[in-house]
Amino acid sequence: MEFFENMEPLLRIFWYIAIPCSLILIIQITLVLIGNDLAANMDIGKNENNFSALSLLTFNNFMLGFSWTGILLFDFFDSKLLLTICAFSFGISVVWFFLMILKKVQKTEENKHFQIIDTVGKTAKVFSKIPQNMQGKGKIVVKLNSSTHKLEAATLGPALETGTIVNIIDIGNTNLLIVQKN
Repeated sequence: MEFFENMEPLLRIFWYIAIPCSLILIIQITLVLIGNDLAANMDIGKNENNFSALSLLTFNNFMLGFSWTGILLFDFFDSKLLLTICAFSFGISVVWFFLMILKKVQKTEENKHFQIIDTVGKTAKVFSKIPQNMQGKGKIVVKLNSSTHKLEAATLGPALETGTIVNIIDIGNTNLLIVQKN
């Protein structure tokens, strides 16, 4: 403990925060690598999208950014208040970056749960010409759950040219979408 005795109090505080938070991060990484999802499920509160901005993981990320920034920049700042503000700002930046990554991952997981039945009643755009009266297949582009899907479609009516806006009215055999002009 001689290492800590000769430090200024603020630097000691940064170290006292950084060491346990770094150990928690190592434990979380180890849990994820062995396949245990416990590290991702330590939420304090979730919103309607099952997304938690306030979790132990998020708090730990803030404390890591805050403490390590304070330690690394300690000798570069004469004003300890300015150092603390800089460390706090970087901690907030780390949390913001972490939450943006989490949102992207969550969005990707939502896109994996695509079900063709959810397209019925939606509007789409013809990507490749759809022959008339179920005489062949074309392709449409439909946006569902913030992602775009290119799917095969047929029509009961006249041929539909590329770029035509259509409504998806039914699902035929082998997940072929039945569309009509909007």
